[in-house]
Amino acid sequence: NPEPHPIRLLFERTPRPAILNDPWNNELLLKPQRDILRMAKLRSVLVAPMIWRDQVIGSLGVASGQEAAFGADDAQFVGAVATQVTAIMHMETLVNELQASTSRLSQAHEETVLLLAAAADAHDRTTGLHLQGVRDLTEALARELGYADADATALGLASVLHDIGKIRVPDTILASPAKLEASQWKVMKQHTIWGSSFLSGHQGLELAAAVALHHHEHWD
Repeated sequence: NPEPHPIRLLFERTPRPAILNDPWNNELLLKPQRDILRMAKLRSVLVAPMIWRDQVIGSLGVASGQEAAFGADDAQFVGAVATQVTAIMHMETLVNELQASTSRLSQAHEETVLLLAAAADAHDRTTGLHLQGVRDLTEALARELGYADADATALGLASVLHDIGKIRVPDTILASPAKLEASQWKVMKQHTIWGSSFLSGHQGLELAAAVALHHHEHWD
């Protein structure tokens, strides 16, 4: 088997973005990669790990012709993009698992692709770790409440689509660093209804539609 890439080994030890300010001579890159960067006159490289379920599955990199072009803010941004891309890549896997967990109707591949595309447009900075955490917690709570294992698994898989309605929430609201105004909050609260409506149109996702509709309700 080929030796693991040096950057992969680095990310397995320290799973955070790496800035390479001398990529032409940095041994974290393989010689062919260094040669390509030298030929393209790219003098700075920023690489972020792609992590799924605590495993490094790849990396996402950007390069610049300027020396020392990247800083901490750039690393944070590229890291966020890497986690978002990872989540998008694996959303289809989670949807497929959801379909396999029910003996009712299966969803066509085209519908899965459309659902994945809609999730990609959400721009909600959801990460694979967040989705897996929601799934694990939902399954644990379901079992604690007495659900059978198969039902708990189905509910956990359905839960990863709980925020799919945010595909209709404007980016200016989702990314707002300040407290939302009343009018913005009114729009944000609609994502449960929008998500349920969207999922209800796809066969086999009835449970996910119910989760999307009710996941902000508070029963006491």
